[in-house]
Amino acid sequence: MEKLAAEIPDSKKAEEFITILEKSAAKASHSKALNPELIALYQQELTNYIGPLSDFVIKDTLAKNPQMSPQQLMEKLATEIPDSRQAKKFKSTLKTLLRRI
Repeated sequence: MEKLAAEIPDSKKAEEFITILEKSAAKASHSKALNPELIALYQQELTNYIGPLSDFVIKDTLAKNPQMSPQQLMEKLATEIPDSRQAKKFKSTLKTLLRRI
């Protein structure tokens, strides 16, 4: 980060750059990470749309993409719901639930 800031000729702008990056990093570290409870919540909600296949779909998706963020997982799982309106409802419900956590 300092090396990048050193490339900025204006020292004031370089300091602003560092401040912005530090704030961004702090915000990212506080974001929700995938954990067993969150995965269970996703599975429970997905079951409402595709039934018992949800367990397989989630395990398979995570096996292929172990570094997915919660947002990426939600988007990917929504593609497994055949009806686009239901997929939108799935994402909306999860977003609401995630705000409460």
